[in-house]
Amino acid sequence: MLIFFYNFNKKGESMSEMNIYEFAMNLEKEGEEFYLDLASKTEDVGLKNILLMLAREEIKHYNLFKRMLKDSDVSKLPKMEVFEEVTSIFEEMKSIEEEHTFDQSQVEYYKKAVEIEEANENFYLKQAENAKTEEHKAIFIKIAEEEQKHLVILKNLVDFISGPDDYLDNAEFYNMTH
Repeated sequence: MLIFFYNFNKKGESMSEMNIYEFAMNLEKEGEEFYLDLASKTEDVGLKNILLMLAREEIKHYNLFKRMLKDSDVSKLPKMEVFEEVTSIFEEMKSIEEEHTFDQSQVEYYKKAVEIEEANENFYLKQAENAKTEEHKAIFIKIAEEEQKHLVILKNLVDFISGPDDYLDNAEFYNMTH
């Protein structure tokens, strides 16, 4: 499970022992692993697709921080259309006339993911304040905005898993916009 404290990573390295971009890469790698693990625990195709999409988003973030670490060109940001994709998946799930049931013990994992995304968003906003270039500052802000989108998605997932059929019938997931 992804549990990350901002003074030390899983290996016990402090941020002073680790470059901030490496640290961010570790956060994103752990996020990818967390979403892949959650995806492996669900049988629901729609939910699995959302989790796999979130894992792919974490890979995009990882690669961006990797380019920042190497002082590579970061002027081209990867396309991140997470809300559009998730809205489409929820719409498809709503159109399928089948009952959605989930193991309610999974809700706690999604709630933990909400906490993690909130912490990551705050971490990236703080890093934007200390960025070494304006370009890197803009990227940290962009990633923080992406983490905010993940947060909205995860809150929707908590509601969905808690009462899937009611959620799809009364869903406001279509309000997910840029």
